[in-house]
Amino acid sequence: MHILSDFLPARPSLRLQRRAAVNGDPLSRYNLAIEYRNRGNMRGYRHWLARAARVDPFYRQELRQFRTRFPHACMKRWHRFAEER
Repeated sequence: MHILSDFLPARPSLRLQRRAAVNGDPLSRYNLAIEYRNRGNMRGYRHWLARAARVDPFYRQELRQFRTRFPHACMKRWHRFAEER
């Protein structure tokens, strides 16, 4: 997860991230996207990545290159792991 989860349990952490995202913080939107991806929720990942892409060109580029397989070890759990080329 992100640094906020080091201080709070997952549920309050996500609640604070959502509140910041709704108030327009692009980094919170991206953090939510990554959190949902790490939990195996690809629908949530794509939703929050699209919201972040509305305001930041870096996130827009990542959305254009949308992937369903990742080189991160935590993706093995959801069968979404792929070796990096």
